[in-house]
Parts: sequence; structure tokens; C-alpha cells
Amino acid sequence: MGWINLSRILKEDICVEIMKRYDNIFHAIDDFKKYDLNKTILYKLLKAAKEDDIYYINKCREENIKIISFKDKNYPKKLIQSGFIFPYIYLKTNIDINKLENILAFSSNYDLIENTKKILDNTLDLNDNISLSLVTETDADKYIQKKFSSKKNNMIYINSRDFKYIPKYYDLDKDVLISMSPFEDFRSKNNILKSTCLLAGISDYLYIPESFLTSRAMILSKIMNSMGKEIFASTSYGNRYLGCNYILRNNIAKLVMSKDDINKEVNNG
Repeated sequence: MGWINLSRILKEDICVEIMKRYDNIFHAIDDFKKYDLNKTILYKLLKAAKEDDIYYINKCREENIKIISFKDKNYPKKLIQSGFIFPYIYLKTNIDINKLENILAFSSNYDLIENTKKILDNTLDLNDNISLSLVTETDADKYIQKKFSSKKNNMIYINSRDFKYIPKYYDLDKDVLISMSPFEDFRSKNNILKSTCLLAGISDYLYIPESFLTSRAMILSKIMNSMGKEIFASTSYGNRYLGCNYILRNNIAKLVMSKDDINKEVNNG
């Protein structure tokens, strides 16, 4: 049975139940090929699942966390288009993420909160139709969240671990919370890389307040550049912007120096 046939005949609820239990998509596909696609396979998979898995799924339901399979209609289409297709992701939101357009990703380093404040306060003035996406890990990220909490912009918060680390400033009727591992305390490098790839895939373009050669912003910029997405780097605030200078030397980012230029380029897409 081929991939196309599977896509056409799978019932959404069966697919979701199966994908909740598989870290590797190919394991699920192998089982799809072995059994008839009906309630029998769902029963066998449920029976074979570990008790911990059942507890995990029930916890998601109790906390109103949506487990979204890559085959579900509400899975982010931008991820599929980008090529970063995770078997499933975890959402907390009351809106359809696929209705958000013009998604601008932010990326900032841990130790540059003051520079981020200076750039955002003095430079960026976004239209309401721009949606913002960021990984909710750094103090700079938290400042961005707070700054835009009173505005009409939709926010997409991407988290690499437990939902208890989500920002204070969010509105489930306006914002989207995404986690790769909603009940993990440990901030693993694997999950950080996954969340960075998710941020790159789900965003249309990137704004880097500052960056170093080994920062998440650098990784993110290279990923998005490979997908042909636009990147804006602000390099007008001193010698600490070595990463942005590196980006520009390698023709990845577009140099935008003035406030008017930045806002014109970003708001016009």
C-alpha cells in the first residue's frame, strides 16, 4: 500500500491516535502496511502501548493540549511546505494557525537583552497584520513578548520543553503556543534544534536584532536562507554584532540600517 493511498483513506481520528505513540514516522507506516486500516489496528496499537504513554496522552487531554498529527487538517501548512515535517506537535490555542500570514521570526541571544530592548524600542514598528514568532527561552524573548502583549499582533510561541515555561503574556484567543515536548523539564540540545527548525519552517521571514557566530540566530538564518526566505539583520549598534556581520559577508541577510528602511521592508513583506 503506497503513501498516496494511505493519505487518501486514513481517517483523521485513527491517524491521530497512532501518531501519538510513534517517535519515528516510518514505524507507523510499517504498521499501516501490515494491518487493515480500521478499528482493529487502533485497538492493537492501544493495547501494545505502555501505561506511561496512555498517561501522557490523558494528561494532554486534561490540560487541553492538542496533539496534532502531520496528516491533520489543522497541522501548520507552512511546516509541510518548508520540508520540516514533524510527526506531531503540541498546540495550545483557540485559533487556526493556518490563518496567520506574514509571520516574522525574532531571534536574539541570551546575554544581549539590553541591546534587544534598544533596537525594538527605537527601531521596529510593526503593522497589526504581521504575526510574530519566537522561541520562548531567553530574557530577550520575554521582553519581546511583553512589548507586543498590548498590541493586536498574533504571537506564535515555540517552546522546546514543558508548557509551564510558556510566557506570561499570551492570549489563547489570539496567540498560538507550540511545544515539541510539553511535559519535559530538561532542555535538551535535540529539542532546541527541533524548535529552531520549527521556527524557521513556520515563519515567512526573520529579523535578527543581534547575533554571534554560534548563536541560534545564526543557525536559524542559515536554515531560512536555504529555503529562500528573507532575512533582516540590524548591524548599527556596535561591535557586538559580529554574527550579523558574518551573515552579511556570506550574503545571507539583507543589510537594513535605518528605522524607516527596516519598517518599510518588514511591513511591506
